[in-house]
Amino acid sequence: MRIDHVFEDFATGFPIMGMSNDFPNPTKFDCLRSLMDPFEESCGKMDDYSLKYVKYFVKECESLPEVFSLLPSLERIKNAC
Repeated sequence: MRIDHVFEDFATGFPIMGMSNDFPNPTKFDCLRSLMDPFEESCGKMDDYSLKYVKYFVKECESLPEVFSLLPSLERIKNAC
């Protein structure tokens, strides 16, 4: 349940979260790693259950024009954990 609450808090900061339930296929793997690594440092290693939320990281990465736009997302990760 903890991880559900963490992602609930984390997702509220994403303006794109409420737009649709469509999740793109990942293509920006550097961006994805740039979100997952800090998440695991702050919140703990992702397990089989928490990996279901990676789709939100993918959606965020695919919507951003470049990796430098991740600073607000990284701050939300720290605050959510």
